[in-house]
Amino acid sequence: MVEELAAELWKYQSVGTLDESPWDQASEYWRHVFRQFAATAVKTMQARH
Repeated sequence: MVEELAAELWKYQSVGTLDESPWDQASEYWRHVFRQFAATAVKTMQARH
């Protein structure tokens, strides 16, 4: 779930920017950052339900 959410967040943020590369071509730094965002979102949602 985290990986899928990270990829969707990446896709959403990249529209209209200078870096519209697909998730699988994003740098390891950005993949790590977006996985952290996604993991936090998932944990928050799980804690509330």
